[in-house]
Amino acid sequence: MAEQPFLTLADVAEIGEVEKRTVSRYLTRSRPGQPYADDPFPAPDGLNGKSPWWSKRRRKVIEGWFERHRDRAGVGGRPRKDAGS
Repeated sequence: MAEQPFLTLADVAEIGEVEKRTVSRYLTRSRPGQPYADDPFPAPDGLNGKSPWWSKRRRKVIEGWFERHRDRAGVGGRPRKDAGS
């Protein structure tokens, strides 16, 4: 399979060591009046159907957001549940 020319929701979740639904929540919580409005999660560059995507050139921006928000509850770095648990 050919490599995607962009970062998918799954790619971004992997960068932040979170689940895909968590990235979706960050996007929602980045709207005005929401908890991350002061430093919003990087908006997607487009949609592939209903799925957001980001330019690969923005990887450092995305990594920077996760790094800045590591101390906030539930942002990145949380251990994933084992499938066998």
